[in-house]
Amino acid sequence: MQGCNPGLVVARAAIIAGAQVRNNGDADTCTLWATFADRGLGYSAVQGTTGRNDNDEAFDTHPDCLRGFEGVAAGPALTTVGAGSPVGLRFSADNGYRGLHVATKNNPCTRQVDCQTLKTVTPGQTAITPRPVPVPAVTRGGAPLSVDAAGVYHYPWQTDDAWGDSCREFVLTAKTGAQHGALFRLLAATHADTGASPTTVLNYANPVANDAVTLAFRQAIAASDALRSGSYSKTLTLTLSTTEP
Repeated sequence: MQGCNPGLVVARAAIIAGAQVRNNGDADTCTLWATFADRGLGYSAVQGTTGRNDNDEAFDTHPDCLRGFEGVAAGPALTTVGAGSPVGLRFSADNGYRGLHVATKNNPCTRQVDCQTLKTVTPGQTAITPRPVPVPAVTRGGAPLSVDAAGVYHYPWQTDDAWGDSCREFVLTAKTGAQHGALFRLLAATHADTGASPTTVLNYANPVANDAVTLAFRQAIAASDALRSGSYSKTLTLTLSTTEP
């Protein structure tokens, strides 16, 4: 089915087509796509010529096998979160499955991606084929994956402070081969809006002691921003200054 002298992408297509003929359908199609995607031979991989410099690896699955998460933007859109904060990811499995053993081995996982191209990257790697290794995802406080009575799974993903000012993909591959994925932009914990100038809150004409001051804040929420239940926090820096010693 693959013809003579196939490249890797051509061979991948032939293997998947052969499985469909053998099974008289798509029973194993998403499993095969997930397997190839994990190894850099995903849906967007480019075979190029026989030269070594014009191919392009990819770690994405076929669009028919891709699933998302509730309340999280679908790729290629990025969902912005604070680095080091927990991210509650909710999803439903195919065919109404509700068992806790929904994910394959070594899943879920996360990789760093370039914020513009969304291609997987390994910082500092200069090789032609960087082969970024996925990092096992962890939960807040070691909480397990759970599923409710309606069949909705909840995974409390704990992001890392060290991921600030970077972008990452989160992938959970189910045993059916379907991949639940999303892309995230992670803001550093010390993130501040660029171009913002300090704001004078209050001036005193004379020395004052124990003066209680109430500060009110508002947060801008864009129409495309996802809203999540839970606690929100913002780090504020208050600087006290005087014109006289």
